[in-house]
Amino acid sequence: MPVGETFANTLGGYDTFSPGPWVDPNALDPYTIRLDRMDVQFETEDKGAGQFGMPRDFRAFTTFTGPDGRAEKREIAVNHPLETGGGSVFLLGNGYAPKVTVRDADGTAIYTSATPFLAQDNDYTSVGAIKVPGARPDDLGFAGFFLPTGVIDSERGRTRSSPTPSTPSSRSRRSAATCSPEVGRSRSTPSTPPR
Repeated sequence: MPVGETFANTLGGYDTFSPGPWVDPNALDPYTIRLDRMDVQFETEDKGAGQFGMPRDFRAFTTFTGPDGRAEKREIAVNHPLETGGGSVFLLGNGYAPKVTVRDADGTAIYTSATPFLAQDNDYTSVGAIKVPGARPDDLGFAGFFLPTGVIDSERGRTRSSPTPSTPSSRSRRSAATCSPEVGRSRSTPSTPPR
């Protein structure tokens, strides 16, 4: 869930829902959790073989609104879940959701959103997809990858140097391939990295 978005504890809020035999899916506790901020720390110094870039701390700062409608600030950290009264919310994983803007030929933004990309390795090389229905003259689709601290090497191509996007010597890289006019059914063609 990207920073600024809210999760509602309803069946529609879950990508998958596999309750145990004693769980009534129609009686879920009514609450919401808004992700206000996410702090992530990786090892930034070389402290031995394999230590550079290793995860050190993950903290989610949230606003929890319970069944009584009262909103309160809550923190979720590794092995320190948010207690909802009827369950626990754990911090299971994180990644990046780069803000992507797609513009039409006139320069009008037709898609702007923090778009979750799924991490594929310990350096957070991530893949994602964007569908832009209603684009003219045809719908657009993008499949791409995100390198938090990307480097484009003339021999190795796209590579990364750290899972932290704030490394001063580098910058984040995105690259995409477009699918058009029939999203999902036509062949991909490379495009320039979105800005």
